[in-house]
Amino acid sequence: MKIFLIILITITTLAGISLLIPGQTTTFNIEDKKLNTIAIIAENVIQCESEGNNVEIIDTNGRWSRGIAQFQDETWQRLSTKAGIDGKSTEPEKARAVLLWAIKNGYGNEWTCYRKLNKTMPELFAEI
Repeated sequence: MKIFLIILITITTLAGISLLIPGQTTTFNIEDKKLNTIAIIAENVIQCESEGNNVEIIDTNGRWSRGIAQFQDETWQRLSTKAGIDGKSTEPEKARAVLLWAIKNGYGNEWTCYRKLNKTMPELFAEI
């Protein structure tokens, strides 16, 4: 499975992060290295999980995985509730927001692709 390092992150994506993380009272500076690293990791997880496609598949454990970040239903329910983000895992912007929140809050290991990326690029993970 290929892992892509996405270097370019749109200002729209970064600007939206502060609006989508509950309890965030200040706007992140685009130069914030930790936030940029989290966004890079999240985009790599999305590329690894679904190649950026909004798909629904039966995973190896027999459960449905949905959306660009391939959330299983229980995982989506639990993490979207904790993040305070309403919506469905098949809504790309909602899925991206919950994935960003999850990585920022220590839940990244719930994705196989996150764990694979951590093994292949540990220097990236040292920044978060």
